[in-house]
Amino acid sequence: MRGKLLFGAAAAALMATFGFAPASAQTADQPGDASTTATLTGNVDGEISPGSDTDWYRLEVQTGRRYNLALAGIGAEGQAIDPMLSVYDAQGNQLAFNDDANGTLNSALRYVPQQTGIVYVEARAFSAEATGAYRLGVSAEDVPPDDAGGDASTRARVAVGRTSNGNIEYEGDIDWYRLSARTGNRYNITLAGAGEGGLGDPVLRVLDRDGNVLAENDDADGSLNSALQFIPAANGDVFIEARGYGDGYTGGYALDVSAERLPRDNVANSTSTGGRINAGQTINGTLDFPSDADWYRVRLTEGESYRFTLDASGDSPIGDPLIRLRDSRGEEVAVDDDGGDGLNSYLEFTASSTGTYYVEASSFTGDATGGYTLAARTGDIPADASTDASLSPEGDYREGVLSPAGDRDWYRLTLADAQAVRIGMQVTGTPDSIGDPYLVLYGPDGAELARDDDGGDGLNSYLEFQATAAGNYFVEARGFTEDAAGRYALNVVGGEVGDNMEGADALSAMGDPRTSMIGAAGDVDWFAIELVEGRPYRFYLDSAEGDGRSPIRC
Repeated sequence: MRGKLLFGAAAAALMATFGFAPASAQTADQPGDASTTATLTGNVDGEISPGSDTDWYRLEVQTGRRYNLALAGIGAEGQAIDPMLSVYDAQGNQLAFNDDANGTLNSALRYVPQQTGIVYVEARAFSAEATGAYRLGVSAEDVPPDDAGGDASTRARVAVGRTSNGNIEYEGDIDWYRLSARTGNRYNITLAGAGEGGLGDPVLRVLDRDGNVLAENDDADGSLNSALQFIPAANGDVFIEARGYGDGYTGGYALDVSAERLPRDNVANSTSTGGRINAGQTINGTLDFPSDADWYRVRLTEGESYRFTLDASGDSPIGDPLIRLRDSRGEEVAVDDDGGDGLNSYLEFTASSTGTYYVEASSFTGDATGGYTLAARTGDIPADASTDASLSPEGDYREGVLSPAGDRDWYRLTLADAQAVRIGMQVTGTPDSIGDPYLVLYGPDGAELARDDDGGDGLNSYLEFQATAAGNYFVEARGFTEDAAGRYALNVVGGEVGDNMEGADALSAMGDPRTSMIGAAGDVDWFAIELVEGRPYRFYLDSAEGDGRSPIRC
C-alpha cells in the first residue's frame, strides 16, 4: 500500500484546534510497532517517555478518503518536544512522513490510502533524548472528484499531436493517461503547469500496466516542468502519469505527446534480427538512438567454450558497453559489464546445448549511443601469453569459469617498474564454484615468479607482488587439483598493503596466516583485525621466502 503526503491549510487548521478541542488521554505507554491496540479516531493526548520512546496508533482508512493528521508537542512547563509524525503499514514500511509543518516544530500531513484497511500512525520526538507530552489528531474527508484515474483502469487517453489538459485536484492526486505506443517510434512527452494556479512542480513518468517505471523526468531544460523521450520495446498500451513533486502540489497542467520515426536499424533488438556473427568474426556497429540494442545471431556447439568482447570504438564511441548472451527464445543466459579493459565488456561462455543464440550489444545506462566493436572467438581464455584477457593493476574484479576440468586461465597484467599489486582468487559461493582456487604469477618471459594456495580466507588464494621491471606479467587462475573446474572470482587491488588505518588489509583472528612483504626499507604494513573483549590472542610474525626476495629479519 502506498500513500500520499502533504501538510497544508487543512492540516494547519486541525493543528490550531489542539489548544481547544477535547482529547482522550493515553492511559498507558503504547507499543512502537504493529502490536499496538491503541486506536486513533479523533484527538488523543500522549507522552513520549522514556527517551527514544515511540507510540503507534491503529488507524482504519478507506480509499476515496483523505486523512489529515497533526502532531503537536504540549509544554506544561518549559519547552515542548519537537515531534515527528509517520504513517506505516503492518510490515513497518513507511507510507508518509513529516517533521516541522507550517513554520513550526510541530508536524502535520495529508494521507490518501491506496487500499482500505489498517495503517499505523507513529508519534515520536526528533531527539532520542527528548521526552514530553503531545497531542495527536486526525480528521477525514472525501477526496475531490478526479478527472483521470490513478491506475491502469483509467479511462483517460492521450493522443499524439493533441494536448491533454488536466488538473491535480488534491495533494497526492495522480492522473494516468493511456497511450497506444508502437515500436519504431520515439515519443517526446512534456508536462507543464497551465493556467492561473497551474501545477507548481510537475513530475512525469511512463509506466506499464503493473506500475513499473519505463521512463521518468522531473525539472527539464532549467525549469520545474518535465519532459522526456520514450522508445517502446514492444507494441501496446503504456501509461503516462502526471503528478506534483512530493505529492505536494495542486493545479492545472498540459500534457503533450509528439512522435517521430526512429532511424532505420538493420540490426533489431529481437530474435527477428538480421544481424549475424560467426566465431572468429569481428563486427563494427553503432547504437543509433537511446534505448537501441543490437542482437546478432550466432550458432554455438554444446560443450564448446566461446569468448565475446564488446569494446567502445569509432569516432563517437559508446561510453560504457554492456554485452548479453541470449538463448534461442531471447532469454538472457549470461551478461558482462566492465570485464574487459576499462569499461569494455568481456564474456566467457560454455554452451549447454547446440543451437542458435543471440549476442546483444548495448550500453550500461540503456540510453547511450555510439560506436562499438563486437568480436566472437572460439575457445576459453588462453592458458599462455597469447591471452586476450587482462586485469587492471589500478584495481579490478573479474569472474571466470575453469572448464573443462583442469582448465587454466591467463590474464595479462601490465605493470610499471616497482609497481605493487595484491591479487586474490576466491570461490564464488555458487553451486558451480571451484572448490580450492590456486594462483600463479608469471613474468614477461613466462618464468614463474610467485604462487599461492590458501593465502586468503579459507581455501582462497592471495599474493602480493612488486614488479622488478616494467612489462607484461601474467596471472594464472587454476584449481589446486589437476581436474579442478568451476566458477571463480579474481580481484586486484593496486599498491601494497597500506601503512595506516585507511589502507589496512583485513586479517581474520581465526583465519589462515597472511603472507606479505616489506617492499623497501622503512616500509610498514597495517592489518585490521576484529577482536573480542576479554579474549586472549597471540600474534606471530615470521620471515618467509618468496618472489626471489630474501626473508625479512623479524
